[in-house]
Amino acid sequence: MKGGEPLRADGGWVAGYRLARTGEPGRRTVRVLMRSTGEGGAVAFTEYAVSLVWHGDDWRLVAPAWGDWRSAATALSRPDPAGYTRYDDANTTAGRI
Repeated sequence: MKGGEPLRADGGWVAGYRLARTGEPGRRTVRVLMRSTGEGGAVAFTEYAVSLVWHGDDWRLVAPAWGDWRSAATALSRPDPAGYTRYDDANTTAGRI
């Protein structure tokens, strides 16, 4: 692996993210899109809604109930690529997947 390349895993990798406001000051939701290869080479996408809260002087992750990340997951058959920013291109305007 070269420096700056995303980490890959057999179970999947982060394809992108999008930020959403919650309406509450100091709270945000990050929607993380995971891409994986399923049986027969089919591509599958799962989106995780990750809650963040501003505490002190930094953003803190709010774990889902009982620490079960499946409760924050939604399977997506065809995500809209324009709705996500790729981590690789987060600091560029071309960062859509």
